[in-house]
Amino acid sequence: VEKLVLINSFVDGCDIANTDIKQALCSMVSANWGMGSKMIVDLFDPDMPSEQRKAMGNIHRASASSEMALNLLKLTFSMNAVEAAKNIIKPTLVLHRSRDHTISVEAGKRFAAMIPNAEFKSIEGKAHLPWVGVESERFVDEILAFTLEQVHTQTQIGHKQFQKIGDVWVLSYAHKTVHLKDALGLRDLGQLIANPGKEIHARFLASGQTKDKQADTRESEILDSRALKAYRDRILELEEAQQQAILCENETRHAELENERDAIQNELTKALGKSGRQRTFTSDDEKARKAISARIRSSIKRIESVHIELAEHLSQSITTGNYCCYSTVEKIRWQT
Repeated sequence: VEKLVLINSFVDGCDIANTDIKQALCSMVSANWGMGSKMIVDLFDPDMPSEQRKAMGNIHRASASSEMALNLLKLTFSMNAVEAAKNIIKPTLVLHRSRDHTISVEAGKRFAAMIPNAEFKSIEGKAHLPWVGVESERFVDEILAFTLEQVHTQTQIGHKQFQKIGDVWVLSYAHKTVHLKDALGLRDLGQLIANPGKEIHARFLASGQTKDKQADTRESEILDSRALKAYRDRILELEEAQQQAILCENETRHAELENERDAIQNELTKALGKSGRQRTFTSDDEKARKAISARIRSSIKRIESVHIELAEHLSQSITTGNYCCYSTVEKIRWQT
């Protein structure tokens, strides 16, 4: 170990709340682990969005029984590492939120003062968990600046994450991180984000496959050859008419022709895709298209309740239909 970083830490169990609160928490965990886990989340961050609170409570209950949780709480409350702190000789950075709801910033300062070669820094906020809140990127910056003696370039541009850990999705965007319980729509979004610019058939997403197994061979073209030719001929006519409108300086007529041309082009794109190859559909395709579109919309709506900026970004960059795609003007690097 060359350097040590302590975040929202304490050196003595007496620094955590008062005796009455600790006794009440232990009693609740012992009697009702479900309610007890909610009390613990309240200590971590009272302002945590409901979806994140539920996800955190589920993680607590899935990772420990009520008996184990009670024993860990008692161990935490009785811990005293004052003498050990005095013997730390490595360079140490102590980071603490200024209004930590669980462990006061004064406790963090006392801890730092006991360590011979420690530096204390206060970060705005009251959430105990360092990855919660808009200030989470500040923790990353401080840690990397301390350990690497430079600011990580990734945090300069803003870390972006759309990753499933266990049965919880960790979503980071625009310097904000949220957590959502697993859902099929989030899996669809995750696969699209992991393959930017790639058109993925709704049937692939619906089956969870990465390759098309051609489950239904009764395929037919979305546009028959006559309709396709009529569309293309009409585009040529519109282009000629637009040129004439320009020569006549008729802006109104030009705009009308442009709108019609765009509408036809959109229909061709749906039928041909970006590759220009004629697409086909089956009865299964239509079912998959409706199901995938609905669950992606539902998941974006869920994201909107906890992270408006990310929901807006996805609404603008995700297209659905027989083929779905995540596409952005500027290249974005996601951790998936």
